[in-house]
This record gives sequence, C-alpha cells and structure tokens, in this order.
Amino acid sequence: MNILLTSAGRRTYLVEYFKEALQMAGVEGQVHTANSQECPAFYAADQWVETPLIYEPEYIPFLLDYCKHKQIGMVIPLFDIDVPVLAAHRTEFETIGTILVTADEDIARICNDKWRMYCFLREQKVLEEEGFELPKTWIDEEKAAECVRCGETHYPLMVKPRWGMGSLSIYRRMMRKN
Repeated sequence: MNILLTSAGRRTYLVEYFKEALQMAGVEGQVHTANSQECPAFYAADQWVETPLIYEPEYIPFLLDYCKHKQIGMVIPLFDIDVPVLAAHRTEFETIGTILVTADEDIARICNDKWRMYCFLREQKVLEEEGFELPKTWIDEEKAAECVRCGETHYPLMVKPRWGMGSLSIYRRMMRKN
C-alpha cells in the first residue's frame, strides 16, 4: 500500500515510522510526501511531489490525479488546515480507492475554530461530566473585560486567535487598556 502524507514539513520521523510499519507488516508499498519541496520530510520519503497550495482550486484535482496514478491507498494530512479541505472531498478519494484519514468535514471545521469548539463542548457537557472545567472563553474582548469588572474572572487573560495553531500569536493580557 502506498501512503501519502500531506504537509509533512519537518516530520521526517513520521515518514520513517510509516516506512518501518509497512516493512514490519510485510506490506509492499512506499511512503510519499506532498506539498513544498523545502520540507525536510521530502528527502526521507520514497517519493515526493510539490502540489498547488491547499486553498488553490487545483489542489484537490491535483491530489486525486496523483493518488490515482501512484496508486495511493491512504492519504494522511499532517496540517490542521488541510484536514477540512480534504475531508470535504472524501467521496472523491473513496471513488478512486484511496482512504482519507481525517475526521468528518463538520467535525474538522469545529475543531479548527476555537470558538465553535468551545460552544460544542459547552453544549455537549462532555468535559463537565468527566469532572473537567471548560475554560472561560469569550469571542469579544469587551465581554471578557466586563466579566473581569463583575468579578467573574480576573487578569491575566490568555488571548489566542480564533483560528490559530500551536502557540502562534498567543499572549497574556495583564489588564485592559483604557
């Protein structure tokens, strides 16, 4: 089985893990990586391909064509942004015999949006039932400041972009500017 890892970046160890897993399972196949050739993982893969950017209209047709011609049995996205884009085309990949390893599109979109994820978890009461507190979360800085004034919470507040990844653009708000 040939496996395609999209947006592998610096994750050469994942490429090596998949190559080793195929070998240990006695399965014939190769590990492919896709996206930018500036990624170290490209050079650890059996084969690699540079693709259009994720949001370009050519991205999905390009991947479908590549998967068909290289007989890719499984596509595994390794970048958060790639997951909902690929998940929206699950049926097209299945039609050519390629398994897409992602969450369903609606779940992927919830998980990539911190506010929607907060609302989802609050509605489901999943964390509360397991004894975990859901962190207080606001989408509006004015509402957060009002909660501080009312004593519902206090500074410092941690501020993150709604659609950010990792620790990019996270900062501590010590107190509100007047």
